[in-house]
Amino acid sequence: MLPFSLLVASSILLSVFAGGVLPGVLYNATFFSCAALLIVSGCRRYRSRFCLPSRFCFVIVVWILATAAPLPDSITNRFGTLRVQQQERVRTALRAAADLNFTDVADRNFSLSRNRSGTLRTVLFVFSVFAITGLATCLPREWAYRYLRFLAGFAAVIAALGFIGQHVVPQGKFIWWHFPVSQGDPVGCFVNRSHFGGFLVMLCPAVLLMIVRDINGRNRKLTIFGILCFAIISIGIMGSMSRGAFVLFALCLIATVICTIPGGNATTGITISVLACMSLFAGSLLITGKVEHRLRTLRRPVEDVGSQPRIAVWRDSVRTWLDYPVVGAGADGFQMVHAMHKSHLRDRTVRHAESRCLQLLVDGGIVGVIMVFGLIVGYLRRLRRMISGRPMRTIEKIAVLTLGCAAVHAMIDVPLFIPLYASVLGSIAGLPLNRLAEQTTESEKGQSLSTRLASVGRREMRTFGILGMVVGLIILLQYGSRVHQTDRSAFIVHAGPDDLADALTSAPTSWQAWYHLGRYGFLVDDPSANAFGERCISQAAMYNPTDYKLWGSLVQIRRSLGDLEGAEEALRHKQNTTPEDVRKKTEKYYKLRNKELR
Repeated sequence: MLPFSLLVASSILLSVFAGGVLPGVLYNATFFSCAALLIVSGCRRYRSRFCLPSRFCFVIVVWILATAAPLPDSITNRFGTLRVQQQERVRTALRAAADLNFTDVADRNFSLSRNRSGTLRTVLFVFSVFAITGLATCLPREWAYRYLRFLAGFAAVIAALGFIGQHVVPQGKFIWWHFPVSQGDPVGCFVNRSHFGGFLVMLCPAVLLMIVRDINGRNRKLTIFGILCFAIISIGIMGSMSRGAFVLFALCLIATVICTIPGGNATTGITISVLACMSLFAGSLLITGKVEHRLRTLRRPVEDVGSQPRIAVWRDSVRTWLDYPVVGAGADGFQMVHAMHKSHLRDRTVRHAESRCLQLLVDGGIVGVIMVFGLIVGYLRRLRRMISGRPMRTIEKIAVLTLGCAAVHAMIDVPLFIPLYASVLGSIAGLPLNRLAEQTTESEKGQSLSTRLASVGRREMRTFGILGMVVGLIILLQYGSRVHQTDRSAFIVHAGPDDLADALTSAPTSWQAWYHLGRYGFLVDDPSANAFGERCISQAAMYNPTDYKLWGSLVQIRRSLGDLEGAEEALRHKQNTTPEDVRKKTEKYYKLRNKELR
C-alpha cells in the first residue's frame, strides 16, 4: 500500500506542476522520490532487489557528476583542444572585465560540460527517475496491477483536460491555464502537443493489455472502465494533432495486437475488435479540417514544410557531435553548442535536438552512449532471467511494449527530459522486476535466499536514496536557484557582470552571455571598455553565426569604433544570414519609405 500511494502521489504532483518542468520542482521531486525510497527500503515487508543493474546506475550518476564538477586545467585540457580554446577565451575576457572593474578577479575552474547548470539538473533528474523505478519494484503483483489501472484513469483525465485545453477552452501560452511559458503551444500539463500525444500513446499498451486481462478474468466493471479510458485516450491522441503521435499510435496498436495473438482464444478477437472500433470511432469524430490536413502531410513527411526545421536540427546534431566525439558536450549541453552549427537561418534558440537519441550522442558522446546501452542491456538481461522457462505475463508484456514505444518516440522527439514522462516510464519498467512479489510464504529451503536477496535490495536502495538526497542538498546549498538560471535567456538579459561571469564559467559557449557582457562595455565612455565590448559581441557572433540581428548590431558597433573593414565583414555576414522573407520585407519597407520621402 505504501509504495503504491507514493507512486500515485508522485504522478499527480508532477502533473499538477506542469509535468515537473517548472524551476524548483526538480529539487522537490528528487528529495521526495529519494525519501520515499528510503522509507520503503526500511520496511521489511517490501522485499525486492534494486530494479536496475545497480553498477550501471551508480556509474552513470558518478560520471554525470564528474562532468559537472569544476576541474583543474590539467584534467580538462586532456579532453580536446577545442575545450581548451573555449575556456581560454573566457579567462581572457574575465581578466579584461576585472581590469575594467566589471567583475572580480577570482580565478575560475571549468568543467567538462559546456552547460554546468543543465548537467546538474540532469543529476537531480536521474536520481529522481531511478528512485521512482526502485520504488516500483517494491509493489506486490496485485498492487502493481492496481497501479496500472490508476495510470489508465490518470491518462484518461490528462487526455480529457488536454483536449479541452486545445479545442474547447484554449490554454494559450499557459500550462493548465495558469503557468506561463515562453515557448511552445501547451496542451494539458505538457509544453507542446507532441509530448502530450506521446505520453498518452506510451500508456496505451498498459490500458489495452489490462482490458485483455480483465476480459479473461470476466471482470465486467474493470473491463468497461478500461474501454472507456482507452476511448478517451484515443480521442485525446487524435485531437492532439501531433503527426508523430498518429504514427506512434498506429504502431502501438499493431504491436499490442501481435502480443495478444499467442493467447489463441476468443479474448484476442474481442480485444482486437474493441481497440479497432475505439480507434476508428475516435478518428471519425475528429476528422476536422485541421486533423485531416495533418494526416495528409504524412504521405510525404520529408517534403513537408513543418518537418524541415526538425530534419535540419538532426543534421546539425551530427555535425555538433563531431566537435565533442568522446565525452560529449555534457548533459543538457546541446543548447549551448548547437548554435555554432545551426544551418537554418532563424534566430530561434534550439534547446533540444528533436531526437533524444541524437541528443544523447551530442551530450554524452561515445562514453555516454556506451553507458546507456549497457544499462538497457543489463535491464533486458535481468528481465529475461526472470521470465526464463515460462510465458511472459501481462505485466512483463506491458513493460516491454511501453519501453519500446518510448524508444521509438525518443528517436524523433525528446519527451524523456520531462520528469512526468520519465517517472511514469521508469515506474512501469520497474514493475516486473520484483523477484519476491508473488512469494507469500517462505519455505525452509528458500528462506535464506529470500532473506539474502531482500537485504541486498534494501542496502542498494538505501545507498542510492541517501546519495541522492546528499547530492541534491549539496547542489541546493551551492547553486540554489542559479542551477535553473545561468542558461536561461530571461535571467541573462537582466544579469549583472558578476552573474554573467558565472554564466560564462558554467557555459563557455553561451553566445547570449558573451553578448550581454559585451553590452556593459558600451555603458561607459571609455575606449578600452568599448573595445572590450566589441570583442565580446564578436565572440557571441562566432558562437551564433546564423543570427543576422547579431551581425547587424556588430556592423553598427564596428562603425562607431572606426573599424570600417570589420564593419564591411560583419555586413557581409548579415546579408548572407538574413532569411529571404525578412529580406523581402526590408526591401519593401525601404521602397515605401523612399516613395514617401519623394
